[in-house]
Amino acid sequence: MGLGTRVESIAVLGMFIILAMGAPRASAPTTPFFGTSYTGPSPTLPSATSAFTAWLAASSGGGMTIHNFETYPTSGLPTLVTGSTQGSCPTAVTLTNFPAGGAPLFVVTSASTTTSGSATTPGGGGTWIMAFPGEYTPATNFLAATSGSKILSPGGSPLLPGLNPAAEQDGVRFMFCTGGVYAVAFDILFQSLDAVSFLSIQVYDTSGFSIWSSAGFILTGVPTCPPAYPGAISDIPCGGAPLGEVFFGICSTTPIGWIDVNEMDDDEVNPDSNVGDDTIRVRNPSGGPPTC
Repeated sequence: MGLGTRVESIAVLGMFIILAMGAPRASAPTTPFFGTSYTGPSPTLPSATSAFTAWLAASSGGGMTIHNFETYPTSGLPTLVTGSTQGSCPTAVTLTNFPAGGAPLFVVTSASTTTSGSATTPGGGGTWIMAFPGEYTPATNFLAATSGSKILSPGGSPLLPGLNPAAEQDGVRFMFCTGGVYAVAFDILFQSLDAVSFLSIQVYDTSGFSIWSSAGFILTGVPTCPPAYPGAISDIPCGGAPLGEVFFGICSTTPIGWIDVNEMDDDEVNPDSNVGDDTIRVRNPSGGPPTC
């Protein structure tokens, strides 16, 4: 995501948040899996498909439930789902915005998500700031569903520039049933998939102990630009990069109580500060812990 002028302060804030979360509990194995939709040169992650296959094999157990929001009638969208529970135990997931005060969570159609506003050079206000305005191609910056046509979009369909926490502070907490689950996966949808995610992930057990942390921003699979990203990208943060997805999966022999996804790109620098989620996969824990 675009580096902008706030990189140092955001990075410091990100590290403070991560340190405040506490050290992971060093006991049972917990294995993360990451994959990317990026298909250009020199990817820094495996493909999303291969990462999903590896997660599926490691987390083998008693079946899998997929929450992909397709049960919501299109005629009723957007639908506010903050605090709602998808499915039923033991594979249910309750969705809340994270941190509190961030963007409310909506189910929308992928096709309805649009990059709003216009582009300007640095120094403008109320619009997307582009180092090279010619790279502004909003038709390539939306949130693409990875299954079906509907997604979870904090803030709803308009993909607005910051500073606007109610619209684009896009963190989510995934809370699981009382006994926890052993394996979870989901797709993180980026308005613009570039070299910097500005997104961290923390996994907790059912007692609230951290059992895995990204310890900083997750990789997107996109190497530093230019020149690796396809297209006419001229500036260092890959400001004109199109949409994309990152697969995240976690397998643990300790029951997982909840997962926090903390999104920290809150500015108007490049059309990349909006993130969504889709295709939440929860393994049924009835078969006991996998080997991971």
